[in-house]
Amino acid sequence: MTPPTWLHWPASWTPADLADLRAWYKADAITGLSDGDPVSTWSDSSGGGYDLTQTSTARPLYQTNTLNGLPVVEFDGTDDYLAASTAADWKFLHDSTGSSVFIVLKAGTSADPNAAYAALGTHSGTTSDVGINVLYDDRSSLSRNDRIVSLVNNGSGSFFVLNVSSDDAFDANTYGVVAVVSDPANATLADRSSIYVNGGTAITNNSSSGTASTSNPTYALHVGSQGNGNSKLSGGIAEVVICDAVLSSTDREKVEGYLAHKWGLESNLPSTHPFRYSAP
Repeated sequence: MTPPTWLHWPASWTPADLADLRAWYKADAITGLSDGDPVSTWSDSSGGGYDLTQTSTARPLYQTNTLNGLPVVEFDGTDDYLAASTAADWKFLHDSTGSSVFIVLKAGTSADPNAAYAALGTHSGTTSDVGINVLYDDRSSLSRNDRIVSLVNNGSGSFFVLNVSSDDAFDANTYGVVAVVSDPANATLADRSSIYVNGGTAITNNSSSGTASTSNPTYALHVGSQGNGNSKLSGGIAEVVICDAVLSSTDREKVEGYLAHKWGLESNLPSTHPFRYSAP
């Protein structure tokens, strides 16, 4: 006998419920691989077809039962990265469209990496390029310790957005949820980039100015490095959610809650977060 409709629990919320979902990479959606196998393709779970690939030997590794019993993709910091195929698909990450990017990330394999690692990007880090990069930065040469950085270039020779967290924002060698909301056309400079670490308070330190570029990024999206393969990640990525809009606070918090509970990171959320104690 089928239970009456009123007895059915609602389905759990996932990023598939977002109207603005553009790309979605889940390590637990990778199939056909065993522990330690190289990842040649990370398929886009959004249905948009924006798959990431690596055809050379510079492939990250699929590691099973790593985080909350689920697999992750691990990058060696030497030559590993995955890349999309068409630069034009990623223009929304830096133009006036606005974007929201979420990454379940581990940066470094020690408590003090003294390095900069890119989680993803579409430019090389030079100001003559166009695009965005999201990095973990622990370089003592720049007096930076456990920081998250969002860099947006418009190709004019200076950073259009430079949002750098304070020290000790993101612990090395441990997984956490990083969200970067980019609104390059915002008239308030500080609000052009907001960084959220484990669902905490928005970090809005940008003071750079300029005009959002309408050009395609210099490179297609890279995951595990900057757009040209620089600043390669030593660490791991469990999931990436990319939206082509500045999400509302409600939707951003839903993504944070979904990721935190799925990957066993809910205790990192602040007690005031609406999804600290239950998933959306």
